[in-house]
Amino acid sequence: MPIDIYYIKYSPPCRAVHMVAKQLNIDLNFKIVDLSEGEHLKEDFLKLNPFHTIPVIDDDGFVLWESRAILQYLCNQYTPDSTLYPKDPKKRAIVDRWLNFDLSFFNNFRDAVAKPKFMDQEPNEQSVKTMNDSLKLVDQLIGNNKYLTGNELTIADLSLLASIFTAQHYLGTSLDNFPNVNNWMTELTKELPDFDEINKFDHGDVKQYMDKTIMSIDLYIMQLSPPCRSVLMTCRELNIDVNIKTVDLSEDQHKTPEFLKLNPCHTVPTLDDNGFVMWESRAIMQYLCNQYAPDSTLYPSDPKKRALVDRWLNFDMSFLQSQREGLFTKLLTGVDPPEEKVNALKNNLKLLDTLIGDNKYLVSDNLTIADLTVLATSVTLDNLDFDIESYPNLKRWYSILSSELPYFEKINHLDKNEAKHYFDKIKAKIAAQTVNK
Repeated sequence: MPIDIYYIKYSPPCRAVHMVAKQLNIDLNFKIVDLSEGEHLKEDFLKLNPFHTIPVIDDDGFVLWESRAILQYLCNQYTPDSTLYPKDPKKRAIVDRWLNFDLSFFNNFRDAVAKPKFMDQEPNEQSVKTMNDSLKLVDQLIGNNKYLTGNELTIADLSLLASIFTAQHYLGTSLDNFPNVNNWMTELTKELPDFDEINKFDHGDVKQYMDKTIMSIDLYIMQLSPPCRSVLMTCRELNIDVNIKTVDLSEDQHKTPEFLKLNPCHTVPTLDDNGFVMWESRAIMQYLCNQYAPDSTLYPSDPKKRALVDRWLNFDMSFLQSQREGLFTKLLTGVDPPEEKVNALKNNLKLLDTLIGDNKYLVSDNLTIADLTVLATSVTLDNLDFDIESYPNLKRWYSILSSELPYFEKINHLDKNEAKHYFDKIKAKIAAQTVNK
């Protein structure tokens, strides 16, 4: 019985699985997922893979995503004695090491070459350097070996081959400075009888598909801003790539003529989706869900559930405002906030704690944009060392989400010295404006 594979031929990880299946004589039933049409974000696909990535296999009800895990599974399940994934623990460990290396390399060449090429951007110098350093390391490790781990073909070769061939053949990465890599790849492409069938296709088709798939969305943010971080988390949850454009409020970059044309309210975040400009973070989050993932539980389509999410979005506006007035006044002016403002913040925290109760999420049993916006606002309490011990439900909810979300730390971690320097600049600006009045 063939294994269902959710697939697109332009994806190196998908082609790696295809090549391994060929080597193992495993029949695959291809189910093409058109990323350019958002098919990976539809409800049926999300039930299979909530991370909405490809490839995904469904082997008679056993569902697995992540290409390298799929390669390992196919070998273990169908040919446990194959040298493609050796049983010897030491040999297998070396294969596993290469698989992990390939994951890092794939991310490197995506950032250094693929995104700039298809999004018409200048490549990031650090990303290019990281990719070239990786190729230099591969070149050294391969040496004169025919295969990555010595004298036998393994799934490590096929996984890395799909990545490097894509970088070289379709994205124009030169291998002239990496002769061992070049020789290894050239010999493998000749040796594998099905290589061309699986890996070669028209360059024009690639470009046309990528032009449809890669969205040109600019997001103007200031990292310290809770609303900006809530939008960033939404983008990560929906797997939407955005071009980050940092706006330095301390330098009045939000008041330049160029920015005011985009957003006359001169606030961040501001989104520019191919000419459609939107500001106000909660409206941006709603738009991203409606436009790119209308079936996502992140913003449920059921009117009653959606109303509950919307209510939380509005509550968070009040929560954020009370936080500004109850905490930020002293931070920006050096003056203690009025007692009624501090009490308003505490009352909101008490209400928040009561509403959360024993729930894991704010609405029903699923993460929603309500969680992300309130979470971003709550991060500020943590960064300012505000004691939330008196709010146990809030503390538990915050702890669970901050541990559960894989992108949480990267988006929300703020260097306190950098933050202090930034707010000191704004504080000085406010003081100067007060003197000049």
